[in-house]
Amino acid sequence: MSLGGCNSLQQRFDTASSLANNNGFSKQIFSESPFTIVSYHKIGSQTDSATLFIEGDGLAWLSKRRISPNPTPLNPVGLKLAINDNSPNVFYLARPCQYLNLNSEKNCNHSYWTSKRASKEIIESINHTITIIKKQFNIDKFRLVGYSGGGTIATLLASIRNDIEDLRTVAGNLDINAFVQQHKITPLYGSINPVDYAEKLSTIPQQHYVSRNDEIITRSITESYLNHLKNHDTKLHCVHVTETDVHSHSEGWERYWSKQQHTPVSCLK
Repeated sequence: MSLGGCNSLQQRFDTASSLANNNGFSKQIFSESPFTIVSYHKIGSQTDSATLFIEGDGLAWLSKRRISPNPTPLNPVGLKLAINDNSPNVFYLARPCQYLNLNSEKNCNHSYWTSKRASKEIIESINHTITIIKKQFNIDKFRLVGYSGGGTIATLLASIRNDIEDLRTVAGNLDINAFVQQHKITPLYGSINPVDYAEKLSTIPQQHYVSRNDEIITRSITESYLNHLKNHDTKLHCVHVTETDVHSHSEGWERYWSKQQHTPVSCLK
């Protein structure tokens, strides 16, 4: 959802590598699905659970009319959240086509970071990658965290997987139709809307963080998501929303995240 900037692609690659390396994260590239996915991880204990972060949409557009040639984030907020998390086992997944030289990625059509950013193909690719991680590292349960458009992805994944302990989003786009209508932009044709999975999602423990200063993902978008879930669970026992004073959509979240204890989210009785 970010708009343009002057950072070179190599600078963006180097920023992520430095952040990860300086905080004890190891890089791994998954290419078993149609999309190559760049990942960083830190394993601190031999437990059976892990917290997995999914990056935002990145640099999807250079301006309102110019599509970015590469969606690698200018500001990798999702990665910053991961390195500021206090969980013993942490994984970070970039979105398909991020942190890659796209000249060698045959499936990275720009539609996959614009209108089809949450398409069936994208969800299936990330879902397959998580399954590989699960087997490779002997993980039984995941706590999913999605930033911005990564919140869309994390929410959709939570609706189809049976190994999700809880779901958390940070400035997450939980209703893409409400997002399109609010910003008066072209509909995200080809993308899946989390609200279409409201029945399954209403029973999943989840915590959504929103900022009253966020002009991109506003509280009204989160409220639209909640309203869809209320049709299936009028009391919303499992869904929690925390409103914060974080500076903006992309600034200040990592500092906020580092101060949280992040105990597992639970459903109220």
